[in-house]
Amino acid sequence: EYDAVVTHTHYYRFGGMAWFYTPQGEERSVELHGDRLSVTSDSHVEIGDTIRVREYVGLFDVPFYTLAEQEDEK
Repeated sequence: EYDAVVTHTHYYRFGGMAWFYTPQGEERSVELHGDRLSVTSDSHVEIGDTIRVREYVGLFDVPFYTLAEQEDEK
């Protein structure tokens, strides 16, 4: 789990995507779901925002990412 700065975003009807760089310098993305899409009181994640990302190792050792604050609310 680590903090990352959002480099760009894309929103669609029921969520969106936010792109960021990992501590290793690789660009990755995380899905944004639901009403609370930001670590602040804002309703959307914007470019330059800091988000808390959880990194997991999936099938075939392929990493995937979740927004930590959204996981905590479940």
